Amino acid sequence: MEQLSTPLCVDVDGTLVRTNTLFEAALSAIKRKPSVIFELLSASFKGKSAVKHVIGTHAELSPGSFTYNKEFLSWLRTQHVNKRPLILTTASDKTIADAIAQELGIFSEVIASTQQTPVSANGKYKILCKRFGTKKFAYAGNSQADISVWQCAASAVLVNTNPKVTSQARSLLTIEAEFLTKATITPRALLKTIRSHQWVKNALLFTAPIAAHRISDPAIFIQTVVGFISFSCIASSIYIFNDLFDLPSDRSHATKRFRLIAAGTISLFHATLLGISMALAGIIIAFIFLPTAFLGILALYIVITSTYSLRLKKIPYIDIVVLAGLYILRIVAGSAATGIPTSKWLFLFAAWLFISLGIAKRVTELKRLKHTEQVAIGRGYTKRDTELLIALGLTSALFACIVLGFYAVSPVVSHLYSHPKNLIWMAPVFGLWIIRMWKHAIAGSLPEDPVLFAIKDYGSYIAIAGLCIILLLAI
Repeated sequence: MEQLSTPLCVDVDGTLVRTNTLFEAALSAIKRKPSVIFELLSASFKGKSAVKHVIGTHAELSPGSFTYNKEFLSWLRTQHVNKRPLILTTASDKTIADAIAQELGIFSEVIASTQQTPVSANGKYKILCKRFGTKKFAYAGNSQADISVWQCAASAVLVNTNPKVTSQARSLLTIEAEFLTKATITPRALLKTIRSHQWVKNALLFTAPIAAHRISDPAIFIQTVVGFISFSCIASSIYIFNDLFDLPSDRSHATKRFRLIAAGTISLFHATLLGISMALAGIIIAFIFLPTAFLGILALYIVITSTYSLRLKKIPYIDIVVLAGLYILRIVAGSAATGIPTSKWLFLFAAWLFISLGIAKRVTELKRLKHTEQVAIGRGYTKRDTELLIALGLTSALFACIVLGFYAVSPVVSHLYSHPKNLIWMAPVFGLWIIRMWKHAIAGSLPEDPVLFAIKDYGSYIAIAGLCIILLLAI
């Protein structure tokens, strides 16, 4: 009973919340208003409290914005039911802390940073000792910075502490409870975070050399492989930063909420370092080994994908065109890496194909909405768009088949193939494959990324084998 009467001060970052709330709020503020970066730079000259205030002012915080430590939160709710005073204590801005307190409804008081009364991680113990008195409160924390608080607390609750912090805390005071819920980051999970399976898309860099029948040239092949590695590193970096900016919507998503970053399994700091490292690797490889034109394509890809992530992805139909453009940009990157020009037929075919695939992705998202849901999370589409999207997607697929057929009978192929007439069979084989894909999309059984469908679907392997046989017969 004496323990229940002792106020329990609860740390936020890494304790109540699995990630860094200030970092998340900063990402939310920048996504909502990119120009806030300049306000943050200006505020940095005034001190940490000014930076925190800018972030708190511009961040868009809603219920479900943060990932909580579920076991610890459940225990806190029990303490609240037993009438124990719970005080939310954080060095983050008070706007953020108030949003958390309002959402959970279990805290009787909030101690957080304001411009008038800044709170720092290392100076938190002074505020708590002054507010409650030495050995008159309990404290729940997780980091080395919390040791100074535990030195003047009556008891401690340890949440995801490392062995060193755990040992120090046990030597200082009574431990009420321990919650160790850190998940192990496996190599497989890390590969999923950098979207290694999405590197299949970057195989489009090989398109121009293959179409020109020059992929067997060792120099061309090596240049293409190096370009593939560079582009894949950049793409992985962008996927990571997309995950960082899309945290609220990902956490509300049926499957994306299990991603390492959304689930809080990997810290935002380490995710940011991983993203920067991948970007630097891609740029350095391109700078050393590839033509300047390839660097220009990379820069354009980064600009377009960043704009897409921050704004364009929410604009219906425009987002599909942009996605298709990014696929085509991969083909252009292959040309830039090797100096081999890309055929106009290839451009037209790729444009219609990837528009169809982009639409299929949106149709799948809409088909997976629950009966009570009308709008796709993070998108501008509603269920009413489904029929129009299906019509546009199938029309785009038809145009892709038509372009493929015209290419097969064009004068261009006579210079590359001995039996070009056999190429006409590519159109029906491709048509059957894309009809199969659309059948799954309309039924809602297509993976949200059509690339995953192509990788795992046996029908895709049969179609690829058929196309390869047709090309061999045409040579």
